[in-house]
Amino acid sequence: DTLGIARCDVYKGNMCSREFDPVCGSDGNTYNTECVLCQENKLKQKNVLVKHRGVCEA
Repeated sequence: DTLGIARCDVYKGNMCSREFDPVCGSDGNTYNTECVLCQENKLKQKNVLVKHRGVCEA
């Protein structure tokens, strides 16, 4: 597993697409897309990294 910084600079505005392309965050939560992870980081002023693509293991 390699932690990666989400590419938040590519997501302008406040809207994420409704596609489902999950990423697992370093906080153990699954986010529908990298964009959603970025929005949560911005909203909650956190710096959750992308642990890996796909859903987090239970």
